[in-house]
Amino acid sequence: MGAAPMQDVKDMDFSDEVVFWEGKPATGDLAVNVALGATLLWLVKDVISIGRGVGLWGDMVITLQNGEKLELRSLE
Repeated sequence: MGAAPMQDVKDMDFSDEVVFWEGKPATGDLAVNVALGATLLWLVKDVISIGRGVGLWGDMVITLQNGEKLELRSLE
């Protein structure tokens, strides 16, 4: 069963939308994400990507420092 077609954004009505928070992101959240992201940088040894479907999607293989391979398939 196929997904329903998305409605064009210019046709959507957001006038009844309620804003719960309007401000900058939490500093602690940013610090934690940067710290966790930095720990992943030293794990990667090699990244190989293979395009498929005229470049619309593809596969990726990430080789880690210990030789293990992480395969990501059908990435858009």
